[in-house]
Formats: sequence, C-alpha cells, structure tokens
Amino acid sequence: MTTLVKEIKPTGLKTSGINISDKLGYALGDAGCLLVFGLVGSLLQKFYTDILFIDAGKITLLFLLARVWDAINDPLMGRLVDVVKPTSAGKYKPWLVRMAVPMAISTVLLFMKFPGMTMGGKLAYAYVTYILFGMIYTTINIPYGSLASVITSDVKERSTLSILRSVGSGVGGIGAMVLSGLSFSVALDPSGAPILDANNDPIKVMDWNKLIIGVSVLAFFSIICYLLCYKMTKERITPEPYAKQQKGVFANSIKSLIKSRPFLSLCTASMLLIAGQMFLQSLGLYIMDDYFNKPEMNIVLTLSTYIPMVVVMLFTNKLVMKYGKREVCGFGMLFAGVVFLILMIIKTTNVWVFVSLAFLAGAGISFFILEVWAFVTDAIDFQLVKTKKRDETNTYAVFSFTRKLGQTLAGVLSTQVIAWVGYNALNLIQTDATKSQIYLWGTLIPALLFIVSGIMLIFWYPLNKKKMDELQEAKISLYETSAAETDALNSFLDDIYTGEKNDNKVEIPGAEYISDSDEGRADE
Repeated sequence: MTTLVKEIKPTGLKTSGINISDKLGYALGDAGCLLVFGLVGSLLQKFYTDILFIDAGKITLLFLLARVWDAINDPLMGRLVDVVKPTSAGKYKPWLVRMAVPMAISTVLLFMKFPGMTMGGKLAYAYVTYILFGMIYTTINIPYGSLASVITSDVKERSTLSILRSVGSGVGGIGAMVLSGLSFSVALDPSGAPILDANNDPIKVMDWNKLIIGVSVLAFFSIICYLLCYKMTKERITPEPYAKQQKGVFANSIKSLIKSRPFLSLCTASMLLIAGQMFLQSLGLYIMDDYFNKPEMNIVLTLSTYIPMVVVMLFTNKLVMKYGKREVCGFGMLFAGVVFLILMIIKTTNVWVFVSLAFLAGAGISFFILEVWAFVTDAIDFQLVKTKKRDETNTYAVFSFTRKLGQTLAGVLSTQVIAWVGYNALNLIQTDATKSQIYLWGTLIPALLFIVSGIMLIFWYPLNKKKMDELQEAKISLYETSAAETDALNSFLDDIYTGEKNDNKVEIPGAEYISDSDEGRADE
C-alpha cells in the first residue's frame, strides 16, 4: 500500500553534540572570510590614496554608494539563499564551494592597477571592482553566518562556535596584518639613494609589486579555508523549506526584525564595534607610517588587538555563564573606550607605549568580538519563541547589512579624517600639524565608538543572564511540543493504515530526529 508519510520515533533531538571537526571547520570558514576582507579593511584605502592617488573625498563617495547598493543587494542575496534548493550537504554549506573561487578572483581584481589609466578610469575601475567584491562576499557571508544556527541548537555550543569563529577571523586577519608591514619599500631619489626624514630615518612607501603578490597568495588560501569548512561541518537542524511567499510576507519579516529590541540593539552595538575596529585598522596604518614613521609596526599594532583574544577566549565562556553575555561584553567595550581616551590625552611619541595601551583596549573589545555571533543566534531564538518561526537567512542578511554600515562608517570617517588633516600622498613627509591631527582623530574616534557600543549593550540590549535562561527553556519547550505533535500524527497515520509502518516521514523544521538504531551513537 502506498503511504503518505514515514513514521519517525522521536527518541531524541539530534540538534547538538558538535565535535572537533565542526569546531575547526567552522573557524576556518571565517578565517577564509578575513583572509580577503582583512585586506579591504586595512590596505584598500591606502592603496587607493597612495598607489592610485584617488582623492579621499571621492573614496568616501564610493563607500557610501556601495552601501546604498548593499541595501538592495543583501536582502536579495538572502532571498536567493532561501530559494535555491538544498543539496545533500545542507542549505548553507554549498554556497562556500560555489563562491570560493569568484571570491578570490574579485579580491585580486580590487588591488590591480593598469598602465595608462586616467583618473576617471581609475575611479570607474574602483567602483566596479569594489561593488563586485561586496556582492560576491555577501553570497558567502550570509550562508556562512546562518550556518551556526543549523549546526547546533545548544546555547553553550553556539557560544563556543561564536568564540571559534572570532578566533578564525583573528587567524585570517593575520594575513592582511603581515602584508601591511611587508608591502612597503624604502623611497629612493632619482639617483637611487634612500630619502630620509628629519631624524635621518628612511622614508617608506607602499610597494604595489609586493602588495599584489601578497593579495594573490591570501586569496588562494581563502579558497582552501572555504573548502575545508564545507568538508568538516555538519548541518544538524533542518531549516524550514522555502515556500513561495504571499505578497508582503518578506516585508513583514523585516519589520518584525526591526521591532525586535534584542536584534535592533545588537545590530547597533555591533555596527559601532566593527566601525571602531576597521577605523583603527585603516587609520592605524597612517599613524604608524606618518606619525611614527614605522609602517612595519602596523603588524604589532594589529597583533595588539588579536593577541588579547587568544587569552580572553580561555575564560570567556565561564564569565558569560556566570554574569551573562550582555554584562561581560558591555563593560569590556566601555573599558576599551576609556583606554583610547587615555591614549588621546597623553599623545605619546613612543610607539611601544601606544601599542601597549592598544593591547589593553584589545582585551576589552575581545569579549564582544568573541560573542557577537552567539548574540545573533540568541536573537534568532528570541524571534523563534516569539513568532514560532525560524528566519536565519533574513536575520543574517539584515545583520550583515548593518555590519556593512559599520564598515561604511569606518570608511567615511577614515577618509574624511585624511581629507580634514590635509594629507597629501604625493608628499613623502607630512607636515607636523597633519601628523598631530592624524593621531588625535585616530584615538578619539575609536574611543567614542567603543564607549557608545558598550552603553548600547548594557542599557538597551534586553537579554540579560536571567532572561537568557528563560529563553533557553522556552526554546526547548517549543521543540518538545513539536516532537510530541509529530509523534501523535505518525501514530494516527499508523492506525489509518491498519498498523502498516509508513515509508515516508513527517519532518519538523528545526530538528533532526534520531532513530532507535542511532540512539547509542547520539548518546556518545
């Protein structure tokens, strides 16, 4: 007899239990992202001003127009991820394979230059390649961001994945950090002699040949990271299948997210975090190169924001479980902001004092960097409990867009600072007034961004430790209710078919069930 559904024995919900392969693979995914994206954050603006000699104001306009396009592109890409039929590997993982090579190619194209290009040609090329890069990056970043919510449903395991993602991004960011120090050469006069500054130290300038080789190598390794992430992770939770939506459903989904206080406050705080990070990366290179005349020290400066993460990650989970994500991350951001205010006030001329205090600030922001993706899955769970629907793709599409707004804010601020202070890339040595202003804005702006981000977390984000415990219980109750309803349906169908066992199955979006034969393996 032909049957309509298959019996499932919900002896357990296999929605957790990540292993070392999941952890390492997931971390490698963001390592791949940061191998290429770190180049944009730390080197692209310097490439535009010092290699292509594009005016800072025109770069600002480029960043702004790219974000206007992203406002259209990101939701479309999120919907595309929903529409495309999942493969046997899952819904989100296949995108890592599909877009790995295009991502690497678009990265290399960003940093290309061609002889004989007019300034108009350079601008047109910058617009096309920068927007293309952003579009392709979205097709990887949204599925990758959504991946954590289908790897596990356990709040502690998601926190672990968030930490490992941040570690992966830190490892990936090392590539751009190292290249930012290695892509400079001593400036030579027409006779071939080194050009010296007032202290008789050689002036160093960005070397395009070194830069493009380094960019190509990092782009290649990003492909390897994406493929390993695909191979090593497993999607355990079945997302809701895509169904053609009635008119207005997508808009209602976006409105629901905007009305969600946890999601909206998280987006704002995260936007300010990434704005502060990327502003420091962009202007930090100018501070090291022009204020301290030590561009190679940009490696150490960048390390000062990543090394603390390695230390902090050892006890972040314990602190979060004891005090709550909101409290730990919020006060960490406030601490980092205060440290940068101190740097602004003392206006040190000692590069090691600057780096040492930046290290302390890096420890402060590390908590939020490590936990930010766990915050996102909490916001998704909040919407699940509130609306009884999971909406990972739209959530990550909107969240990704707000982070891009943070990147844009950093880009606009950094390019405008360069314009305000009278920076001239054709001058090998900047004026004392220009150097002083670069230092002032390079410390004040991160201080303000980090402090406001901390205030947002502490006073606006509503999910404190107590409410998070309540949310976890509500989510478990929701899954158990769904399992009981499916059990009853399968039993009813068995009765209809006079005791015959069904050969098809009823699937509950959001859970993968374990058969009797799998129970032992699940317990392991």
